[in-house]
Amino acid sequence: MAKKIEWTLTSIQDRFRIYHFWIDNNKSDSYSNKLEILFNEAAKLISEFPEIGTETDYPDLRVKVVKNYKLF
Repeated sequence: MAKKIEWTLTSIQDRFRIYHFWIDNNKSDSYSNKLEILFNEAAKLISEFPEIGTETDYPDLRVKVVKNYKLF
């Protein structure tokens, strides 16, 4: 059974800043839209397979790399 993913306020704000960075630099939202899809696909994968990703020094905390970004 898939686990529920809950985005923290900080992660939502970070994603917003990332998207706007790319919109401002590329003068297009195309790359930001692609990142949104990749982040959501990674979150879905994490919810289905919670042991995916690399272990960290903190118990029960893993990191999944998506492009040049990390999802914890």
